Amino acid sequence: MFIDGGPSMLLLLATTSKSNSSSLLLLLYIVAFGLIWYFFLRPRSQKRKAQMAEARKVTVGDQCQTIGGLIGTVVAQSDTTVTLRTTTGVELEFVSSAIGRKLNSEPTADESASSDESGLPQAHITEEPTNEGEGGEAR
Repeated sequence: MFIDGGPSMLLLLATTSKSNSSSLLLLLYIVAFGLIWYFFLRPRSQKRKAQMAEARKVTVGDQCQTIGGLIGTVVAQSDTTVTLRTTTGVELEFVSSAIGRKLNSEPTADESASSDESGLPQAHITEEPTNEGEGGEAR
């Protein structure tokens, strides 16, 4: 045993500082993950759950879209299933959790012409004939 400290004391100090820095680094990672979860992942999960719960609150006569993309009108509903009628008249039965979103009622002419769901104005495409491409060159 060394009384003056010597090499064994340096070895003891070196191992102590390594364990302190690695535990501090681990604590920093845990805090960073906690902040990311609290401010980013948790709100997204809550918003998604709220949207899904709202979409499943369909009633007979509502138009909705399934998670597979099928659009139809609700004609019958039970606790676990929803029956949709497509525009061709075919009636399909789905599990309630397959309803992806409830579609809004038909927009008026002013609403549909001025904006889409995001509220942004939309470009209108016209079917006017042009002379471009005729004869291999644009005029």
